[in-house]
Amino acid sequence: MPPNPLTGDGLEKIQRLLCLESRAIARYIAAAYSNQGNSLMPDISDVEAVALFEETASMEVCYFSTTAWKYCGDIIVKPILGIPRVDKKTLEDIWNELNGALKVMDGILSSREYLAGANFTLVDIWSMPWVSQLIDLKGADVLFFELPHLRNWWERVSLRPAWKEACALMDKAMEVMRQNTAK
Repeated sequence: MPPNPLTGDGLEKIQRLLCLESRAIARYIAAAYSNQGNSLMPDISDVEAVALFEETASMEVCYFSTTAWKYCGDIIVKPILGIPRVDKKTLEDIWNELNGALKVMDGILSSREYLAGANFTLVDIWSMPWVSQLIDLKGADVLFFELPHLRNWWERVSLRPAWKEACALMDKAMEVMRQNTAK
């Protein structure tokens, strides 16, 4: 039985574990609670599914999320925090790099239902906030222009009830950030 952070039951099993990186925390939670709800990582005995998951997880963090953070952070976060933005040419270069990653994702999704294979996984979850932010910045028609498989993926994953809850929390967090910097 995995530890229950709400009640404290079983926490002594993980007292020595100090995990601070978000993807590692997500993997830990997905593994610890794999028998509850939908599994968010492939079964370790399915080596092909694990390979696809790890390959796509690596691509997501190295090429997509990192570049999406640079782009969205410059447009959304820096103004809120009063941090100087990059120049127009640099932002265009970041967008071109990001657009390349989006094209790779579209190519991946041309032969898979989800980014890491046949099932919804952590890789989809890690990608969703950035795709949402890019839609807010660019508009869906512009973002998904020539990316039909990415659009189809988004239309499926963004309907998930948990995603709608996450969006509400993200909106609240952005509002708090705006209010705190306005003071």
